[in-house]
This record gives sequence, structure tokens and C-alpha cells, in this order.
Amino acid sequence: MSQKRGLKIKKGDLIPSPTTEYQVQKYLGCGAYGIVVRCRDVSTNEKVALKMIKSTACTQCEADEVVTLQTLKELHSDMFNIVRLNDSFTYMENHYFVFEHLDIDLHKFMKTNPGRHLELKQIRPILQQLGTSLEFLKSAGIIHADLKPQNIMMVDHIRKPLKVKVIDFGSACNNPEEQIGDILQSLWYRSPEILQKTAFNEAIDVWSLGCIAAELFMGKPLFSAWNETGMTIPRLWGDDDQVEVSDLECFVGLLEQMLMMNQFERITPRQILQHPFVTMSHFEGPFRNSS
Repeated sequence: MSQKRGLKIKKGDLIPSPTTEYQVQKYLGCGAYGIVVRCRDVSTNEKVALKMIKSTACTQCEADEVVTLQTLKELHSDMFNIVRLNDSFTYMENHYFVFEHLDIDLHKFMKTNPGRHLELKQIRPILQQLGTSLEFLKSAGIIHADLKPQNIMMVDHIRKPLKVKVIDFGSACNNPEEQIGDILQSLWYRSPEILQKTAFNEAIDVWSLGCIAAELFMGKPLFSAWNETGMTIPRLWGDDDQVEVSDLECFVGLLEQMLMMNQFERITPRQILQHPFVTMSHFEGPFRNSS
């Protein structure tokens, strides 16, 4: 079992909360300030994901994440494809978040597909769900600020294929005017306004979503630079019959709107949900009998 980030934890450990105990089963991953492990809720026998924040981590970051997650929970965010927070507590000076247990992240899911990329018919429902998440976050005044395949989880890729939820709100903010110049977003999904250290808004998440959508289609990151100077936009290519070409053209049109350099010209989450690629309205008429 991992002991990363100064958090010593091993399989079988019991972590008590005010209402139950959590038995550690498996290491799942690490974030900026702590680790995530799969646990069993001893009182219910339910599998949960326990995020453990080390006591030496940024206390203000921890406090901000607590406020963000509690706000989302009160607004029933789990109904909008966002991970459900079950509980939070402090034990031995470390803070713990208890989330519903999800399956694998979108990056790992892509590796299970032939060619490590998805078909447009698979990308469509994922875009619809993530557009719903971003529309909800916008209405709540919250910017995720670190949307990437590793922070999008499949709920159950076997029994509930293509159902996804957004996780990890450790970088989320609701006061962008106070964070101009901060390094936000993972590099390959970083918007032009963050790269330029200028004023930004929730449109930075739409840019990240555009990068993710392109990556799902191509099977590789749209921007795979190792530093900010290497960020250039490649072309997307595709061939198929008339119906699929029409769908590809519609998809590329949506990508172009999500990847507008000017954040004020970028498509909004609500407009994403109304776009023909998501609604499939471009199939009406000449393609209405197509499978």
C-alpha cells in the first residue's frame, strides 16, 4: 500500500469517523495534496473512495475545497454528473473526504478501446453529460479549473457504459478575479487566457472539454507539448460514408466553437447541449432512416 505524500496507510487499516469506520482496501491514486484509497464502510459494507489530505498541505486550499464540495452537495450536484460527497471529517490532524466509489477514469477507459480512441457515437453521450456538468457549475458560480480525462470517471464501464461523473475539485474556484496569474489547469488542457495570465471565467472549462473531446476522437492529446511554447493546434482527419462524414463535420464544428481563442466567443455549456452534434438534429431529413 502506498505511503505517498507523507500519508502512511496500509491495507486493512481502520480510519474512524464520528459515525463509522472505514477499512482501507486498495490504493487508487494521488492528487496535489494527498491520496485516494478504496475503503469499506464498516457499518454499511459499502465501497467508498476516501480522499486523504495530509496535515501539512495548504490549509487554505483544503478549506476552499471543503466549502466547494459542501456547496455542491447542498445543490444536489450528483444529479448533474458530479461525484457525490458522502461525508467529510478530520482524524489525526488529516482531513478526509468520503465519496461514492466510481469505476475507472476516462484515460484508462480509452485504453480498453481498439486504437485507444472512441467513436463519435460514444463521444456524444459523454459530451452531453459533461456539458450538463459545466452548465450546472456555471449556474453555481464554480469553475472546475482542472478538467482532464483523469478527472472524469466512468460510473461502471461494464454495466453502465459511457455514464460519467466529474471528480477532483481541489483546484476549483469561484473568484477568478483574485486568481489572475495563478497556474491553473493541467498543461495539455490549459486555455489561452490561463497561458496568457489574463482575466478568465468559466469558459476555461469549455476549452478543456474541447481538448478532451478531440483526444477521445484521435486517441491522443490534442496538445501534447511539454511546455507552454509547444502548444499548437493540429488538424483532425476522418473518412467514412456520407452519414458519418456529416457527423464528423458536425463534431469538428462543435470542437471549433469550444476551442475559440477568444473566451468571449467560445460556446457556452448550454449551447453545447443545444448543438446539433449533441441533439443529433443534423441527422433529420435525408438521414432519418439511417441506423
